[in-house]
Amino acid sequence: MLKRYVALIVSLCCVSFEGCRSPSMSKERVLPPHHIAGMVETVNQECGYLILRCSVVPPVGVEAEVYRNRKKVARVRFSSVRNYPCVSADILSGQPARNDLLVY
Repeated sequence: MLKRYVALIVSLCCVSFEGCRSPSMSKERVLPPHHIAGMVETVNQECGYLILRCSVVPPVGVEAEVYRNRKKVARVRFSSVRNYPCVSADILSGQPARNDLLVY
């Protein structure tokens, strides 16, 4: 009987502490720095922008890196044009191409 009572108390404590986690105020997922967050869908080198398909929507103005075969090929800055999961970014440097990976 005592074991059941202790098990009940422990399980209730675990359930009650579950609500103590910091709540996410935004529905957008946020990853720690330097994680793959998306992939290049379209590049317009002449106009200096690209369209990315992102699993995590980055904030406007954040800079990120684009990689191909584990080598950095470009640096971009996210613009305000976004339609989840697609986001536009300005090309700051480099030569990104379709299917390159976005890391920020």
